[in-house]
Amino acid sequence: SFDLAAFYNDYDGAVSFSGQTFGDPADFDFDDGDPGTIDTVILLDNKRDAYAYGVEAAIDAEVTETLKGKFNATYQHVSLSGIDDPSTPKWKFNTRWFWKIRPGLTFVPTVSYVGDVTMPSLFDVSTPVAKINDYVRVDAALHYQYAERWPTISLVGQNLTNRSHYEFVEDLVRPAAPVTRTWYLQVEQEF
Repeated sequence: SFDLAAFYNDYDGAVSFSGQTFGDPADFDFDDGDPGTIDTVILLDNKRDAYAYGVEAAIDAEVTETLKGKFNATYQHVSLSGIDDPSTPKWKFNTRWFWKIRPGLTFVPTVSYVGDVTMPSLFDVSTPVAKINDYVRVDAALHYQYAERWPTISLVGQNLTNRSHYEFVEDLVRPAAPVTRTWYLQVEQEF
């Protein structure tokens, strides 16, 4: 099957920084002497307008009885108050395959691509704060079920191509935390 969709979204009243603060706008940290005192309060408002448009495509394919795949691609463009928003990746791709190796044993690899983004300042969307490079992420899962009504045991590996990568940076909200490589074992039982 093949699905193609185009979209256009118009936003009124998106969150923005009006420029109003209480205290010194250059210092919005806690007071060194008293961690309970805030030096500056930053006022956010809803005065920014935005729009977004793009296309999405999805393909589901059954190659054989034992091999099925899905592919998704998205192109999107976002503009905030007339300024192109660099914090939204323009391109995203994802493909996932389901390979039934034998009855009860399925291998599911997933490959994703996300384009690069430049995180703007919360206070001025035209000022870049940090850049996140584009990345390819590979996940894989091996699912085993001995018999029907038995639990499914899964070995899952995530972010296998990189030891770590960043997906979001906004130091004002919280320090940036990378997405790291992860392995885990899962046991699932449906009742």
